[in-house]
Amino acid sequence: MSNSPPPKDVALAYFDAVQAASRSQLRALLADDAELVSINAGFMRGAEQIADYYQENFFGAGTRLRPKTGPLIVHDDVVAVEVQARSENGKVSWLSDFFTVRDGLITQLNVYYGPVLEGGASQD
Repeated sequence: MSNSPPPKDVALAYFDAVQAASRSQLRALLADDAELVSINAGFMRGAEQIADYYQENFFGAGTRLRPKTGPLIVHDDVVAVEVQARSENGKVSWLSDFFTVRDGLITQLNVYYGPVLEGGASQD
């Protein structure tokens, strides 16, 4: 029996790290050979590269994101969640994140983008 946190808890910790704009919190959740696939980042492999990408694009002044998650759907080691991400510049992005979590670490994160709305339009 593994002492690793369940995949749902790891996915929620990811959103806590993004909310806190904490590279170290995010890095701690990523397997060393983690993969990120998204329209913005393309494909990248490696926890350090992914953490650096987040630091440069989402954790700096003026670029921080405030994610609001919908229900999490869990199937074995995969967690799917709809996300509303509000940036400091007022844009709201709709995303679907799919996490693969093994041994308490994110091994793959696929991010699918929906519309980006100007002026703070959001679903509350």
